[in-house]
Amino acid sequence: MNKPSTALLALAFGLPAAASAGPVISLNLIPNDTGGAYNLQAEDVAGVEARANWNNAVATASNYGTVSASNLVNDLGAATGADFSYFVTGSGQGRGGSFFTAGTAPEATPDDLMMKASLGTFDAGGITNYRITGLPTDFTGPGYRVYAYWGGKSAEFGPDDTIRDTYSITAAGDPGDGATFVMGYTGSGADSHWDGTYALSTITSQDDFEASDLGQYNYILFEGLSADSFTISVTQGAERRHGQLSGLQVVAIPEPSTYAALFGAFALGWILLRRRARR
Repeated sequence: MNKPSTALLALAFGLPAAASAGPVISLNLIPNDTGGAYNLQAEDVAGVEARANWNNAVATASNYGTVSASNLVNDLGAATGADFSYFVTGSGQGRGGSFFTAGTAPEATPDDLMMKASLGTFDAGGITNYRITGLPTDFTGPGYRVYAYWGGKSAEFGPDDTIRDTYSITAAGDPGDGATFVMGYTGSGADSHWDGTYALSTITSQDDFEASDLGQYNYILFEGLSADSFTISVTQGAERRHGQLSGLQVVAIPEPSTYAALFGAFALGWILLRRRARR
């Protein structure tokens, strides 16, 4: 007799198929003048941690210095009290830009909408900053990880233009404070934009980022975090003046008690189903 599967147990006993995360705050970063075309609806599910109830942070002008969103909701739609702000520092003029992955396939999924538009700066010397403050205790208590997404850009690129930016996180006192990763794209071709598949960059320095890495990665992962605030800063590479992100996810780590409770419920369900199968 075939044994009942994990998915069947989850369905039969109301358990999640996977307990990979606690609560999640997801943020969709959108340029101005989109007319809502890149907004995610409450029911839309997107991201590596596939969740609904994304917060939309929309720029109000094409040359914007700041963008903000208040009282972000989690993946269940509950207000968390956390806030988001975007700002530009460094020697640039503090401006932003409206970035799209032009010339790509039509938007068909929530992941497309999130990945194909981004907020960033086009100022030479500008450092783009994405800051979340006021994270509640269900994130800071167990700790959390942060996914940072960028779907690439092909509009206004020449075929030989290249972007390779360094993404670093500031989270004072945390083990993950100061971690850096690199992502980059060329100006045209198949490696210049989001292709529908998430790919993680683990490259931590410009020296280790090769030409063959261009266009191969579209998200990074910061771990070892528990501070109630953090900032991701994007330092532009020498080739081209763009530093940007398409979205963020802040993912709480499940408490050990959560795993224990799920395992206990799973074990009980398994025993009951085995008993039924023997009758």
